[in-house]
Amino acid sequence: MLNSTLINPVRKSCAISQIIDSKIFMSPMSGITDMPFRIILQKHGCRFAFTEMIDANGLFYNNRKTFTMLKRTEDAITIGAQLVGSDIEKIINAAKICEEQGFRLLELNAGCPAKKVIKDGKGSALLKDPKKLGKVTERLVKELKIPVTVKIRSGWDDNNLNYAETAKIIANSGAAAICIHPRTRKQMYKGKPNHSIIREIKHLVKIPVFASGNAFNPETVMQIFSETGCDAVAIARGALGRPWIFKQIYDSMNCISVKTTLSLQELKNIIHEHMSHSINFHGEGRAFHIMYKHLQWYLKSHKNRIEIMRRYREIKGINKFQEFLNNLTD
Repeated sequence: MLNSTLINPVRKSCAISQIIDSKIFMSPMSGITDMPFRIILQKHGCRFAFTEMIDANGLFYNNRKTFTMLKRTEDAITIGAQLVGSDIEKIINAAKICEEQGFRLLELNAGCPAKKVIKDGKGSALLKDPKKLGKVTERLVKELKIPVTVKIRSGWDDNNLNYAETAKIIANSGAAAICIHPRTRKQMYKGKPNHSIIREIKHLVKIPVFASGNAFNPETVMQIFSETGCDAVAIARGALGRPWIFKQIYDSMNCISVKTTLSLQELKNIIHEHMSHSINFHGEGRAFHIMYKHLQWYLKSHKNRIEIMRRYREIKGINKFQEFLNNLTD
């Protein structure tokens, strides 16, 4: 049994309405959007976030590490869980667990391009068989009381751009919304996303359409809204090392002067808080390992980042980490 604060399921449209009202939300990111990071995001303006991408097999086989991903005590914004899988029965089983744990929205991942995911027929591999994707979606809608959304890409490669067919199948299967990353699986995250695809899908289906891809700053987010007519924009890599991007976007939307840079002390305070939450959640050893990538993102523009990361690898314990932070200079 998870030691977490549960959020009772509500009517199907409520979570979708919350995303649309929020305009932007934190996309699920494997190994990144854990509870400590989501707490930081919430403090800096994020109103809606998903769990990390969760493998349905892990929940089906009662993997303790996978179940840990469902925890959310201080993290009040996480009301959506995202699953990746290929076996319909295991996905249904995992989805019901997520619903029982109080999540108010279930997203099926049919967009992850990672090799270790697609080799098992999961993620973007589902784009090769839109009819199966439709059957999985239809079963999820039938079995769950909470709304179901689906994340897709534009297709497998440039010769297989089946986003229109896939989007219509998903909508006809009863999904409450669709999120589209307008790159192919082959593109991974390279090249410019084709946001005209999102506008086309918006005209094809009657359900809400969420946009993903290169939402790195307030200007690009506003451009995505303008170009696509989408109902909401997913923030992903744009929040890495910059959790305050949510406040920046909302300030921009409200015509408030946007603070583009933080002082080093402000940044150090955020890093310290993030590390503290990570230690409380994961334990010291694992937290130091997880925070390595976050620290690289936080310090991406620092002129001495390589030397700083070398020193970080030598740290043993929270007291040494505090000393390490205190010694960071411009």
